[in-house]
Amino acid sequence: MKASQLIIIAWITTLSCYSINNKSFEALCTHANDFFLAEQYHEAITYYERALELNPQCAGVYFNLGQALYYVKKYPEALDAYKKAIHHNHSHDRAYAQIGKLMLDVNQPHSAIAPLK
Repeated sequence: MKASQLIIIAWITTLSCYSINNKSFEALCTHANDFFLAEQYHEAITYYERALELNPQCAGVYFNLGQALYYVKKYPEALDAYKKAIHHNHSHDRAYAQIGKLMLDVNQPHSAIAPLK
């Protein structure tokens, strides 16, 4: 799946996560998504982390953070972000799938199967 498709999907899931600081949270997510689409993943990570400071329960932002971390090959951190996305939304299918993909990428095929069950 292309980065632009992931962001569009992830942005839709982010809409349900607005906190009391709606405008600040929305602005941070918008900036993060813009950086992600521009493949400026380090900058995107910074903005996703700032958004999570305002709303640490948003599964969509954790997933987006995981994606950005994945693209800069920070696999342990990406795995943690995907797990947090699942913690806040147990039916976050894309997070489960990304954990499986990540485990395959780090040559742990047995660990890749468990998230997909």
